[in-house]
Amino acid sequence: PRYKCGISKACPEKHFAFKMASGAANVVGPKICVEDNVLMSGVKNNVGRGINVALVNG
Repeated sequence: PRYKCGISKACPEKHFAFKMASGAANVVGPKICVEDNVLMSGVKNNVGRGINVALVNG
């Protein structure tokens, strides 16, 4: 089965799924996913070197 953001198991009720990946050298950029929505990634061209932060109003 496929779970939100590609995580290994489903989240319990009243919890949300998220995944943060740091990338690999300068080949693969970082990625931030929340509830199956990719907020930041190299494909979206909205990430860079250093700390990348996404603020989510829950």
